[in-house]
Amino acid sequence: MVAGPSYIDPTAYLDDLLSQASPDLMRQMLQGFTNQILSTKV
Repeated sequence: MVAGPSYIDPTAYLDDLLSQASPDLMRQMLQGFTNQILSTKV
């Protein structure tokens, strides 16, 4: 029997990763995100 493609709920996956993340990782992610937004040219 061949298993079909598995489905991963992106929201639950992200929540799981973020619940295990250190505050430093969160800071780095937020800083990178903010820098990308601020450097975007319109």
